[in-house]
Amino acid sequence: MLAIAEDGMDRTRAVFIVFVVTILMAILFFICVAGAKFLPGVRHYLPDSPVFLLTIVPAALCLALNQIWQTWAAAEGLYGKLNVMRLVQASTLVLVQIGAGLKYPTATSLVIGFVVATGIAFAWSVKTMPRFIRGEFCSPVEFRKFFSRYKNFPLYALPADAINTAAGQLPILVVSYRFGNEVAGYLALTMRVLGAPIGLVGKAVLDVFKRYAIQSIQKTGNCRSLYVNTFMALVLASLVLIGGTIFLAEDIFRVAFGPEWLPAGRMAIWLLPMFALRMIASPLSYMAYLVERQHIDLLWQAALMVVTVATLYAFPSYESTLIGYSAGYAAMYFVYILISYRLSKG
Repeated sequence: MLAIAEDGMDRTRAVFIVFVVTILMAILFFICVAGAKFLPGVRHYLPDSPVFLLTIVPAALCLALNQIWQTWAAAEGLYGKLNVMRLVQASTLVLVQIGAGLKYPTATSLVIGFVVATGIAFAWSVKTMPRFIRGEFCSPVEFRKFFSRYKNFPLYALPADAINTAAGQLPILVVSYRFGNEVAGYLALTMRVLGAPIGLVGKAVLDVFKRYAIQSIQKTGNCRSLYVNTFMALVLASLVLIGGTIFLAEDIFRVAFGPEWLPAGRMAIWLLPMFALRMIASPLSYMAYLVERQHIDLLWQAALMVVTVATLYAFPSYESTLIGYSAGYAAMYFVYILISYRLSKG
C-alpha cells in the first residue's frame, strides 16, 4: 500500500499508521504467546525455553519494521538509501548471529542475536530516513480514512501471503513424507541455491518497477510500455539462468558441495521451468496491487495451492513428482504473466 500512496505527506502518513498498527499487533501477539504458556492444552506444543518463546514476537517485529522502512525508501525512489539499509541488515545479521553462535551455540542465542541484529538495522534505517512523526497523524480520523482507503490490502493480501508461504514450504514436507529425508535434503538445497539469485533479481526489479509503474498509472491510466520493457529485461535474465543451469548445474553442485550432492544438480534442471518463469512473473505480479485488484492475487494463490498439492501427490517416483511439480508451477506463472499484462492496461 505504500507504493500506491501519493509521494510526500500522504506516504509519510501511511508509513506512520502502518508503523503504529505493526507495534500494536506485535503487543497483541506477545500477550497471546505469553498467555499460551499457561494453557494446559497448548503449552506442550510451545518451546521449553521461556527466553526463546518470548523473543519470537520481538524477532518478527524487528523484521517487519525493517521491511516497512525499506518499502518506504523504495516507494520514494531512494534506492541508494535502500541498498545501504539492506546491506546493514544483512551484514549485521551475519556478524551478530555468527558471534552469538560461536560463544553460545544454542537456538536461543541465535534468536536473541537475530533480534539484536535486526534492531540495530532498524535503528540505522530510522537514522537514514527523515523524521516523520507529526501530531496530526495520531488523529483517529486519519486512521479511519486510511483503513477505509486501503481495507482491501489486509482483507486479501494477508490470506494470499499465507497461502503463498504454505505452498512454498509444502514441497519439502511432502517429498520428505513420500520419498524420505535424503531426497528432501537435495530438494531443499536446490531450491535455496536457485531461489537466492532469483530473489535478489526479483526484489531489485520490483523496487524500481512498482514506483515507476504507479507513476505511469496515475498520469496516463496504464503502464503497458513499462511493463513490456520490464518483461523483456526479465526474459533475458531468465534465458541466462536457463543456459547456466542446463550446462553448469551439476558441475556447480559437485564442486561447491561435494560429489554426494550431485542429485541436487539434476533436480535443478528438473525445476528449471518453474524458476525461469518465477524470475519473470514475481516482479510483474505486483500489478494486482498497483491497480488494487488484490482479489485476483488471492484467487491465483488458491489455485496455485491446488496445483501444488495435486502435482506433489499425483506421480509415483520423486523424479516424476518434481518434474510434474515444476511444470504445474510454471504453467501457473505463465497464467499470472498473462493476467498481469492485462492489468497493466489500467
